[in-house]
Amino acid sequence: MDPVRADQAQRQKWWRKYSAVINTTQYGGYLELEQSATTLRSYEPQLVPGLLQTPEYARQVITAMRVDLDAKQVEDLVDVRMNRQALLIRDDAPKLWAVIDEAAFRRIESRPTVLKEQLEHLLDAEPRTNITLQLLPFAAGFHPGLDRSFMLMGFPEPNPDVVWVENLTNSVYFEGSDDVGRYTEVFDHLRATALGAPETRSRIKSMLKEL
Repeated sequence: MDPVRADQAQRQKWWRKYSAVINTTQYGGYLELEQSATTLRSYEPQLVPGLLQTPEYARQVITAMRVDLDAKQVEDLVDVRMNRQALLIRDDAPKLWAVIDEAAFRRIESRPTVLKEQLEHLLDAEPRTNITLQLLPFAAGFHPGLDRSFMLMGFPEPNPDVVWVENLTNSVYFEGSDDVGRYTEVFDHLRATALGAPETRSRIKSMLKEL
């Protein structure tokens, strides 16, 4: 990692107390990058991004996806996820642009209480000037982001942008211009295809009325 980025990442290593479970989930490297980024562009095909999740939504997601963890480890990861969100209200908060597939919301319709709380949380978060939220509707059909989530992270000059891709058994990041350029192209396509921010807010309100 570039020395400048490393210096920035050192400033808030609050996650050290969760080192055991973070090591288990290969989370540490991601957190260092996320904490020092100035821009975050997220695409999620199946889930609400971690930076925008409610505690109960996060708890249910982690419990379902990480069957290898015990109850204490799950709660530790929920705490980590909630602590991550503090970066969005810092004085030097990064700009977050999140594109979320409609599937992320329809997937939890069987848990209306959890969904209601999560949708209300998104409505509360979206008016912040550093957060842009777009919903990618089913009507968009096939698109280049169908198969995986990713996060594009921007940093102060001269540090290069990084794209982080999370898989089932490991997570990888790329900082080569070709890789970052390809994911940037995909993200630009997704945000152009998704509903605009006002339309997204209206769609979330409509979902709430359906509950």
